[in-house]
This record gives sequence, structure tokens and C-alpha cells, in this order.
Amino acid sequence: MSGQPAKVARAVAMPAGQKVPASAIAALKALAPVTVDTASYTQNSPNTANLTVTDHHGTRWTLHMIFTQGAWAVLDSVHA
Repeated sequence: MSGQPAKVARAVAMPAGQKVPASAIAALKALAPVTVDTASYTQNSPNTANLTVTDHHGTRWTLHMIFTQGAWAVLDSVHA
């Protein structure tokens, strides 16, 4: 995540009309850079998938993703 609100808004799934809170943008920026474990990618349905990433602290996260408006977006994340 770049920490730039417009880029984060494209990458994080939010209800229509809602903006990504500034605190969430700051928290995501604090995790960067992340390393993606491409072997962990699991597509659960045509519109949902999971992916594991590791932040610069070495913490592993599972990203729950949704395909919306022609692109994958992060729906939720949990410690892996």
C-alpha cells in the first residue's frame, strides 16, 4: 500500500459512497512494504480469494479479497 488515499481506495473494498478512514490508510502504510506469498493464493469462488503476505516486521497476514468493479480489492485481513 502506498499510503496515498486514492490508491488505497482502489485496493480496499468499501461500501459505495464511503471513504477509507485516514487512520486505516496510516495503518496500512505502516505495514509496507509487504512480501506476497504467491503460492498461498486460493480462489474460493469466482469473486473471492485469500492471499498471504508478510509485512516488514515479519508478521504474516491473510488477506480476504473480493473481485469488484473489474479488480481485486482487500475485504479483510487477519494474522495468519
